[in-house]
Amino acid sequence: MNLYARFKALKILVPGNYEKARFEHTMGPSRAEMNNITGMSKWNKRILSEIDFAIKLSENRGHKYDAAIDEALSILECAIKEDGVLAASACKKAEEKLLVMQDEAKAYEVLYVAHAHIDMNWMWGWQETVAVTLSTFRTMLNLMKEYPDFTYAQSQASVYQIVEDHDPEMMEEIKQRIREGRWEVTANAWVETDKNMPDTESLIHHISETRKYLHEHWDIAPGSVKVDFSPDTFGHSRFVPEIDLFGNVPYYYHCRGFQDDLTLYRYKAPSGKELLMYKEPYWYNSGINPDNGTGVFELEKRCKGLKTSMIVYGVGNHGGGATRRDIENMIEMKAWPVFPSLKFSSLHEYFKKAEAVREKLPVIDHELNAIFTGCYTTQSRIKLGNRRAENALTGAEKMSALAAHTLGTSFKPQQFEKGWQKTLFCHFHDIITGSDVQESREHAMGRLAEAVGYAQSEETKAYEAISRNIDTSLFLSEDDLSLSMSEGAGVGFGIDNYAGVPNPERGAGKTRVYTVFNASQIERKEMVEITVWDYSGDLNHVEIVDETGSPVNFVRLDSTPRYYWTHYYTRFLVEAAVPALGYRVYALREKEITDYPTHLLIDERVEEPHDKIVLENEFIKATFDTGSGQMHSLINKETGDEMLSAPAGLNLVMTQDSDMSAWRIGRYFSITPVTETYNVSIRENALRKSAVIKQTVMHSDVQMTISLDKGAKNLHYALKIDWHETCKGQKALPVLTYRLPLKKGASEILTDVPAGFALRPQREMDVPALTYACANAEGETAALITDCKYGFRLADDVLTVTLINTAGTPDLYPERGIHAINLYVLVSPACPVHLKTKAQALTRSMVAVPTGAHEGALKPNASLIGIQSASSIVSAIQIAKDNALTVRVYETAGHDDEVKITVNAPVQKAVLTDLDENVLAEASVNGKEVSFPVPAYTICQVKIYK
Repeated sequence: MNLYARFKALKILVPGNYEKARFEHTMGPSRAEMNNITGMSKWNKRILSEIDFAIKLSENRGHKYDAAIDEALSILECAIKEDGVLAASACKKAEEKLLVMQDEAKAYEVLYVAHAHIDMNWMWGWQETVAVTLSTFRTMLNLMKEYPDFTYAQSQASVYQIVEDHDPEMMEEIKQRIREGRWEVTANAWVETDKNMPDTESLIHHISETRKYLHEHWDIAPGSVKVDFSPDTFGHSRFVPEIDLFGNVPYYYHCRGFQDDLTLYRYKAPSGKELLMYKEPYWYNSGINPDNGTGVFELEKRCKGLKTSMIVYGVGNHGGGATRRDIENMIEMKAWPVFPSLKFSSLHEYFKKAEAVREKLPVIDHELNAIFTGCYTTQSRIKLGNRRAENALTGAEKMSALAAHTLGTSFKPQQFEKGWQKTLFCHFHDIITGSDVQESREHAMGRLAEAVGYAQSEETKAYEAISRNIDTSLFLSEDDLSLSMSEGAGVGFGIDNYAGVPNPERGAGKTRVYTVFNASQIERKEMVEITVWDYSGDLNHVEIVDETGSPVNFVRLDSTPRYYWTHYYTRFLVEAAVPALGYRVYALREKEITDYPTHLLIDERVEEPHDKIVLENEFIKATFDTGSGQMHSLINKETGDEMLSAPAGLNLVMTQDSDMSAWRIGRYFSITPVTETYNVSIRENALRKSAVIKQTVMHSDVQMTISLDKGAKNLHYALKIDWHETCKGQKALPVLTYRLPLKKGASEILTDVPAGFALRPQREMDVPALTYACANAEGETAALITDCKYGFRLADDVLTVTLINTAGTPDLYPERGIHAINLYVLVSPACPVHLKTKAQALTRSMVAVPTGAHEGALKPNASLIGIQSASSIVSAIQIAKDNALTVRVYETAGHDDEVKITVNAPVQKAVLTDLDENVLAEASVNGKEVSFPVPAYTICQVKIYK
C-alpha cells in the first residue's frame, strides 16, 4: 500500500477516530462530538496529524521523506497490531523518525486571527446587539488576561461606538490592548456593509466616517487600518477596488460572491486599480484544529507558493468570539515539532506577507456577484428609507457647502456626521438586504428618519440663507400685511415618506416670491410644484413670472384652497428652467383684470366615449388599454419607432417558496398582468396629462397615477399600493413586478452601480442597480428608473423591476402595508452618463423655497458653481476642515475626461487629493476656473482654495 492508504488504514483503527466525508464547519461542537464520539487521546491526535502533514510535505518535496514516514508508520502499525491502541511511547518513537522533516515543516506558517462575527440586528433588536457586543468583548478581554499571546481582531465602527456609549470602562481596557498590539482594529466601514445597494457616497462615507470616528475616539491613526473586512457581504460591486483604493484601503477579506478555487488573488477595477483579495477557503467562523495545519499545502497551491496561511476563527453573534478550546488547541499544536509554525496574529500581518506573491497572483476583472438576489427587493420600507436618506444627505451637503462657499455661512460637518452614521448603520448586510425581522426594520426606520432630519435641517438653512441674499427687489410691493397669517404656514408640509425639504411660507401679501433650486449637475426645464399659503388676492387672476417679470407657463392644480392645520393652500404647477447647481427666482402675483366676468353655468352637456387612454406630448406617445391599465404602445415621436413588443405594466408573478425566501426569489411559475380595474379617471391640463387607474390584485389595492409632462421624454408612474399579501397559506409566493417588453432587444442589461455602471447578460435573475436599468441596445431604448427599488432583470428582451417581493422568512410579514413607489419609463440612449444624470434629476425633484421681496447681492438667476464635463458624475460637494471647497466626481463612460469648475471668486490654488486629503497633484487654475483630468472609470477629488 502507498503511504496514504497505510495512514488511513491505521487511522481508522485508532479509538476515537472520526472520518470526514465532506467539508464540515468547525465552529462549535464537531459532528463527532454531536454523535457522542469520544475524541482521540492527545498523543494519538498529535502523531496522526504529524504523519498526515508529513506525507503531504514529502509529496510536495518529490517524496524526499517517504523513507522516514515509512519507518514511523511501521512503528505505529506494529503497536496497534500488538496492543490494539497507540500508546504514548509508540507515538513518541514514531515522531522521532519524523524529526528529520522539522525544519522544512516549520518553514510553513499558520496565522490565527480571532474575531467575532457580530451581526447588527439580524434576527433581533438593537438592545440585543448591544448585549452581544459587550458580552463578547468582555469574554475576549478576560481571555487576554489569561493568555498573554492571544490576539483578537474586530471590525465595524458601530460596535466600538456601542462600547463607548454603554461601557466607557471597557473602552479604556480595549484601548490598552490596541496599544499593546493584541487587539487589531479591522474597521474600514461603519458596519460590515452591503456593497451593491449603498450608493457611491455611502461607500466612501463608510471609510471616511469610520476613520474619523476611530481617530477621534479611539486614537487609531488615520489610514493605519488597511483591510476591508467583509466576510459575509452578499456580493461585491465592480467598482469596490476603485472606492477602497481611493480611500487607501489596499486589502480585502471576503467569503461570498466568487465561485472559484482561488484564495489569494487581485481584484481589478475598470480603472486598473487592484485590491489584494483573500477569499476564505474555510469559513469566517472556523475553529482551531489539526486540519488547519495539514491544509497548508492546498493553500500554498491556491496562493502561488505562499507558505503562510491564515485561519480566521471564533464563534459569531451569540457565540462570543474565540473560545478557550480554540486557544488551548492552538497552544497544544504549536508544540508539535513536525507541523507548521503557529502564531496568534492579525489580518494585517497576513496581507503584508502575501505581498511577496502579489505579482504571481491571477487578476479578476469582473464583478463578484451574485448571491442572495432576493435581498435586492425584500423589506421595501428599509430600502425606501435608505434611498431617501442618501439623497437627503448628499443633497444637503452639496447645497450647504455651496452656501458656505458663496456666502461664508457655516458648514456643519458634525450634523452630517450624525446623519451619515445613522444611515451607514442600516447598510449592514442583513439590514438593507431585508434578511432580517420586524425589530430590525423598526429600528432601521427610526435611524433613517433621524438621518433625514439632520439632512433636511441643514438643507433648509442653506436654501433660506441663499434666498435671503438674492436680489428680489423687482417684486417689492406696498401690500397691507397687517392681517396676514401666511408666514410660517405649511410647517411639516410635503415631507412625508422620508422625502422633500421643509419649506414653510416666508412670504405674505398678494405677491409671493420663490427660489427654485436645482441641485443636479445638469440644467433642468421641467414642472415644479409651488404651494401658496393663505392667499388674500384673487386666485383666478394671478400670473407667475420669472426674475425679469416675463410670464411663464403654469397651471393651477387646486380649484379651491385646501385646508391644512388652520391654514389654506393652493398648488400651482410651473414650467421652470433652472441652471445646473443653481437657482432661479419666480414670483406669483395678482394681475390687473381686463374685464369683469359674467358667470354662466358650465356643466357636462354631452358624454365622451371611453376610448383608449393616450398620453402624448412633443416627444412620446403612450397608449393604454382603458380597462386593464396595460400600456400597449410607446412611440418615440422623434424617430417614429415603437418601443414595445407586447403590453407593458404591472404583473403578478408567482414564485417558488424556500426556507430562505428573503434571500432568494424563487423560480417564476406564472406571470399574470394586473388587470382587475375598478376605476379610471383622466386629468389633463396644458402642462401635464395623467390617468389615475385603481385596481385590485389578490387581496391588495393599487392606485396608479401615470403622467406625462410637457417636454418630458418619460412617463411617471406614481404607485400607491396597499399590500396585504403574505407567505402564509401560499404554496407559491406572490411578487409584484413592472414588465417592459422591448421591441429592440439586446444581449446585456445596463445598470448603474456604486461609482459607475455594469453590463450583465440577459438571464432569469434579478441583478442589483442603484436607480436605472435598460437594455444595452443601439440607438434609443426604454429604460426603467425608480426612487426606491434595487432589483432589475432582463430576460427574453423583457426589462423588469421587482416592486414587492413577498418573502416569508425570517420575517413573516415584511411587506404588509402601504407602499409609495415612483417609477419612470424613460426613452433614452443606452448611455451611462445620460441615464445617471436623468435618474438623479427624476428621483431628486427641484425645490421651490418661499422667500420674500428684498435687495441682495446675488443675482436672481445663477449657478452657485459651474461644473463642466463630458462623462463625469458629481458625487459630492463639501467643505474640508481647512475650509477648502471639495468636489468629488467619478467618470462613468469609460473615456478619459476633463472637468472644469468655475467658482464665484478668484482661486488661489487647487489640488487633487485622495480621500484622506493627501495631495496627489496640482490642478490647473485660471482666474475663477479650475480644471483637471479624470481618467476613465476613476474617482477624483479636488480641493479649491480662494
